[in-house]
Amino acid sequence: MSRVLALAAALIFGTSAAFADVEADCFNESGNAAIKACDSALSSKPRSAPLFTSRGFEYAQLGETDRAIVDYNKAIELDPQYAVAYYNRAVAYNKKQDYSRAIGDMTKAIALGPTRNTRTDGRVMTEDRDLADYYAVRGRAYRESGELDRALADFTKAIELDPGYVTPFFGRAQTYEKQGNPKSAIADYRRALEADPKSKASRDALERLGASP
Repeated sequence: MSRVLALAAALIFGTSAAFADVEADCFNESGNAAIKACDSALSSKPRSAPLFTSRGFEYAQLGETDRAIVDYNKAIELDPQYAVAYYNRAVAYNKKQDYSRAIGDMTKAIALGPTRNTRTDGRVMTEDRDLADYYAVRGRAYRESGELDRALADFTKAIELDPGYVTPFFGRAQTYEKQGNPKSAIADYRRALEADPKSKASRDALERLGASP
């Protein structure tokens, strides 16, 4: 190989390695460092739905919900089958109390199924845990919009998918409270506390209802 070709190859492989590092930082770093890495990665891959979704997630973590939604919109425009973008946008809509849109997005995400090897909230999750989380998020949106029977159905489905996952137990307990069913609420708060013994929210709820842990 000539020296010129060797230099060219070094530049190509060096550039590829540098991009791989930036892309990895976009997915694995957090906060402004991740956003900066995503910006750099998107300059080379401007049609990457996962990169837009990851940057949107970081904006959401910083409380910049509207900027997060813009990125999720772009991700969905680029890949309408990308379930995690719908999931993240539903979470953002829940935060904005736009429950109708949250329900619509999460229904789409559930229909598509979890996207493997893609971060939604920083955890490495099993497929059942992913799908349980999808149902739990939609359950919350149903509950807050007053559709309590549908909320209960979603939380129950999430529990069936992952019986060790605390969120749907707590969400279902809150829904039972809204229905005026303290006995069922207490039972679920206790199950939530069993799944997460450090849960102050579950202990406080039991105390509020006059029940022991």
